[in-house]
Amino acid sequence: MTICFSLSACFSLSACLALWGCSARPVPAQAVDAGLPPVPPGQVGEWVTCNFGDNKERHTCVATTGAECSGVLTCKVWVTAPPGEKIRWASTCGTYNLSTTADGQSETVSSTCPPRAPVSSESVSEWVSCVFFTGVKSTCVSGNRKCSAALGKYGGSRLECKVRVTAPRGTRLVWRSTCAGDPFRFSVVDGMDEWFHFNCR
Repeated sequence: MTICFSLSACFSLSACLALWGCSARPVPAQAVDAGLPPVPPGQVGEWVTCNFGDNKERHTCVATTGAECSGVLTCKVWVTAPPGEKIRWASTCGTYNLSTTADGQSETVSSTCPPRAPVSSESVSEWVSCVFFTGVKSTCVSGNRKCSAALGKYGGSRLECKVRVTAPRGTRLVWRSTCAGDPFRFSVVDGMDEWFHFNCR
């Protein structure tokens, strides 16, 4: 086999191996598929489609890995995880008992989204506090809103943080915690402060 870098620079595969240590090993299929995001070493990647039924409101779908997407009726997101890992999903429909398994195959998770009161044009603010019953640093995230707790305020096993939220009244949010075992909470922005307790493993 001959490899050419330009019209005047061609090398045999053996010369390439000798000069630069080129590898003749095949590239994994996922690495050469056009348009696919990169996959970290030791993980597999797959597309997951979130189906919101026939509800024509805009909803968000969130995974325990941090992957998320938003859309009307459906949305699709690329997710990576170690092979065989169970990934849990939640949506702003109020559904949180969905799951997929990381196997490199495209999957779909479906939520039943009942009609809700329309979102107001009026923006309001509130504090969202996240309390983690764990001794490990934990983070509470909803889109670009997040807070982290590293030291126990009321003892070594209880961590607490809070974040200010400003959004149109009636906006539905999914909150994801990084503590294992109890990943999701939901809130509706109404100007009243919220408290979430996460019972971490």
